[in-house]
Amino acid sequence: MKQTISIIRKELDSYFSSPMALIFVGVFLAITFFTFFWVSNFWLRGLADVRPLFANLPLLMIFLISALTMRQWSEEQSDGTLELLFTLPTTTLQLILGKFFAVLMLVVVALTFTLVLPITVSLIGNPDWGPIIGGYVASLLLASAYIAIGLFVSSRTDNQIVALIITALVCGGFHIIGTTLITNLVSGDIANVLRGLSTSARFESIQRGVIDLRDIVYYLGLTVVFLALNVISLEAKRWGKGSQLSSYRLNSRLTVALLAGNLLALSLLIAPVTFARADLTADRQYTLSDVTRNLLGDLNEPLLIRAYISERNHPLLDPLIPQLVDSLNEYAVLSDGQMTVEVIDPITDPDIETEANQTYGIRPTPLQIASRASSELLNVYFDLLIRYGDQSEVMNFGQLIQVEQVAGDVRVSFRNLEYDLTSTIKRVVSGFQNIDAVLASLDEAAQMTLYYTPSTLPEALSQA
Repeated sequence: MKQTISIIRKELDSYFSSPMALIFVGVFLAITFFTFFWVSNFWLRGLADVRPLFANLPLLMIFLISALTMRQWSEEQSDGTLELLFTLPTTTLQLILGKFFAVLMLVVVALTFTLVLPITVSLIGNPDWGPIIGGYVASLLLASAYIAIGLFVSSRTDNQIVALIITALVCGGFHIIGTTLITNLVSGDIANVLRGLSTSARFESIQRGVIDLRDIVYYLGLTVVFLALNVISLEAKRWGKGSQLSSYRLNSRLTVALLAGNLLALSLLIAPVTFARADLTADRQYTLSDVTRNLLGDLNEPLLIRAYISERNHPLLDPLIPQLVDSLNEYAVLSDGQMTVEVIDPITDPDIETEANQTYGIRPTPLQIASRASSELLNVYFDLLIRYGDQSEVMNFGQLIQVEQVAGDVRVSFRNLEYDLTSTIKRVVSGFQNIDAVLASLDEAAQMTLYYTPSTLPEALSQA
């Protein structure tokens, strides 16, 4: 333990004795504050939350950690000090953990400076601190995984620029495979697997205020695997190439493979576990009832919930949009891959708007937006389509929203979101039965008889 602490101190001294690390952290904070206030239009959103901070953090973290880890082992190899480190009275694991925690502490320092944002929001509003705490927990777990990846990549090359680029590519690969850009190109089962392997998909669940055991196991497992690969990578530099050490080399690699296999098996084992979740939100927004859980767990066919929501909406409806999307995502998590959530703005796509209007009878709702200077009538979409098999039902604006006038102020809120959603899903699911369910419900075997006249069938029907 003392050796690890000594290495942490040495690494932190080297960071703060040169301006490089401070420059990286400064650039990270500058971009973070710029995207929060200007790119995300914080002052125009009318919401007391820090969602834009965590929405952009996974991508920013890739470049920050790639820059911080690129020199860890590459510099030691290029300067020829790696052999000197091997002569110290420390194990390879202690060396790696020392560098790992040094970088993690620097990331903690960078995240600490971002606390200015939630503190500022709390001074002008009343934010829910549950998602904020969840966002910082997710950031640390994500940073741990990326640091482990960066250290492993750095141990494979003596060129810092190469280490920077490869780390960014590997971390970026883990990030992008779970985004809709990739999952929309594959089937549902493969998409679920990709989301399960993606750091970004796991991050979204935690940053909205839900701590899931499966997400924690994933991040810690990814961290442990790449730290183990780092140990093997460094130990390999001390191995001889003779046959005497061939069994030792093989055993070391098999140990890492078994470790990765066990962690993968653990992830698969706890994949169906949906109860090991902690809802940190103030009003337990994502703690769904047993009725909802049982309904989602018994789905036999894919369930689609498509939210038709205008990008430009009424200011009073804007705060409800993230709440609706998060709730739908929570439903999708509990459905064990049987439910798909889509959020679409029909106004941007004429074909989608035509389908919504003609097939499902979804029409925009005219709402008046008034300001001191002007008043305008805006057609907005705020509707849900729930489709299961050949059954579908639409929840329109009036079925989702209630408007109250209290002391001269207009308050807009959901009527009872979980009740309305669950009851609608239940009606749609009950109205559809697939062939398997119909046949399984029969008390005795069904007999089907085909009557046909082969001599008088039209030629077009003869093959049928």
